[in-house]
Amino acid sequence: MAYSGFQPISFEKPTPEDVELSDKLIEKVRLIGGFDSEETKKSKKAVLQKLDQLAKKFVKKTSSATSSTKQVTGECNIKILTSGLHGLGVPTNQLDIDVLFVGSRPVSRKRFFSIFYSMLRGKEGVKDTNAAPDAFVPVIRATVDNVEVDIVFADFPSKDTIPDTLQLRDDNLLKWLDKESVRIYLNPHYLRVHVCSLACERRRIYSNCLGFLGGMSYAILVAKICQLYPHALPSVLIKVFFRVFSEWNWSWRCPVLLTPSTENSNLAWDPNCNSNDKAHVMPIVYPAHPHINSTFNVTRSSLQIMKKAGSCFHLL
Repeated sequence: MAYSGFQPISFEKPTPEDVELSDKLIEKVRLIGGFDSEETKKSKKAVLQKLDQLAKKFVKKTSSATSSTKQVTGECNIKILTSGLHGLGVPTNQLDIDVLFVGSRPVSRKRFFSIFYSMLRGKEGVKDTNAAPDAFVPVIRATVDNVEVDIVFADFPSKDTIPDTLQLRDDNLLKWLDKESVRIYLNPHYLRVHVCSLACERRRIYSNCLGFLGGMSYAILVAKICQLYPHALPSVLIKVFFRVFSEWNWSWRCPVLLTPSTENSNLAWDPNCNSNDKAHVMPIVYPAHPHINSTFNVTRSSLQIMKKAGSCFHLL
């Protein structure tokens, strides 16, 4: 099975039974602790505030070291955003956050991995720090007050300051970034994403590092089903989700796309121009610039494991 179009294939409205089953599904997720508790929300909020304060000290220290006057004039050189499922507003109960630092001169990625990393390691309540500046997506990982955080840095050299109102929805902004920052930026309906992600996590098929799918890849798949079945409630969508993608004809010839890509970019996923892209066994392409594949880590063996698990879900 594969569907390359972008128009809905069913406008069927929910039945009373669908509504009832969706209510039961939501209650079940709540009973197993699948949603954020008030304690978890407070913990995440406190960690973000702690990182925000540390980021401001980082800016001040960097500005002083480079004789920059921006800090003196009160201009902002860094902004903290959340990405991943937390950034989408998905109410998971997991104590982890994906954090994005957006910086401008004199703040830079090099200083982020040297000055900020040193400051983070010396902060009370921080442990298990690890920096990977040369990774495909450069990242700092740490546990802050028992909350796991992945912190990445997007460098905006074209901007002198980062306004508090900055939103990264404009693709034109991304065209000024280096390739590392674009990959970082790329990182549906919230309940639908959460239900499918939770089901996959409990089947142990949720981890980009281990060759399975990460949160954003699952979000794209859920968005595809929402695109094809715009009125489907969670109880229907989760069945369709696993049926469609366990039967999908996965190959570079049948990628999952939310929007047609007409972009001419060296970074964009394009097997017709880049022979390496033909080796990708489960292409799920980001809908934003530069339209790269989010599942380059997936192998044939991990794909078969996911398809088998998806078939089991569908039979259930």
